[in-house]
Amino acid sequence: MSLQTPSLFSFPGAAYTASHNTLASILAPSAPSSGCGSALPSELIPGAPSPTRSIENYTLFSTPEFNPNGIAVYPEGIDNQFLGDVLSPNSSYINDIQFVSDVLDDLQSKLCIDTNRIYGSGFSNGGSLTALLSCNGTVGGRFAALAAVGGAYYPDDEMTEPLFGAGCGGGRENVTIPYLEIHGEEDKVVAYDGNNGDSPAMYPIPVYLEKLGSLNGCNTSAPDHAGLTGLSTNSTQILNGGNITKYSWTCNGLEDVMVHYKVKGLGHGWPSTVYYGGILDEYRLGPTTWNASAVIGEWFGKWSLKSAWGTENATFQSQAP
Repeated sequence: MSLQTPSLFSFPGAAYTASHNTLASILAPSAPSSGCGSALPSELIPGAPSPTRSIENYTLFSTPEFNPNGIAVYPEGIDNQFLGDVLSPNSSYINDIQFVSDVLDDLQSKLCIDTNRIYGSGFSNGGSLTALLSCNGTVGGRFAALAAVGGAYYPDDEMTEPLFGAGCGGGRENVTIPYLEIHGEEDKVVAYDGNNGDSPAMYPIPVYLEKLGSLNGCNTSAPDHAGLTGLSTNSTQILNGGNITKYSWTCNGLEDVMVHYKVKGLGHGWPSTVYYGGILDEYRLGPTTWNASAVIGEWFGKWSLKSAWGTENATFQSQAP
């Protein structure tokens, strides 16, 4: 499932590709990194495109429309693959969780970053990596929030090492990591119900959301695999003329810690009004009438690592589906 790399918000790093360094909102961050006050590295040009642009063009996270105040960074996995794919090397050989931590350290030493407001999102195998970060209280705990689109989550018996099952949850005691998940009902690459035919089985999306919800202290119960009707949500909304069901959960007294968009008619792709053509739209089943980047960005703006979980810095533009 290594179709796309993740985009990790508000930090760049070691083997990374940086783009659109709009620094206006972090000139005086609440938790400044060690790079504050340093000159911008010569190889980084504010507003310049990254050398590898596929996921950048796909998400448009580098554009002022969707990200007017942050630094967008696009790490690239070895052979365009990240930990979490059934075919990826074991973490003992290539540890992408440690890679993310190294990226954070490198970027925080070179750029002026508010370390209370670091966000990560990914698509497909990149979404798998964001889930593994959510499983990890040490590295994942450095993020204010994480989001996945079309992420793949595999049971341990499909993997060469336990990652999403028994390996998920280390260091998560008393650590809340908000998580947003967007998934198409018509996804033929990462099936919503986990049944991929001849391909390795995956967790049904509701099952894995229940697991992450339990780590976040959410009120969850055994889910209905077809519709999430068994999960105890504090809010269920029908949006976009009935095409989207939005589920949200209150966890440890905090609203919308877990949010899920179940999308009718969406295949394996990033919801966007932009027409991409070719295989991207073949998998996605065409453009949507809303942009996932706007929805994710607005939700990211709710969260920080401050103990008060402040909401005063919601700097992303909103475009509800």
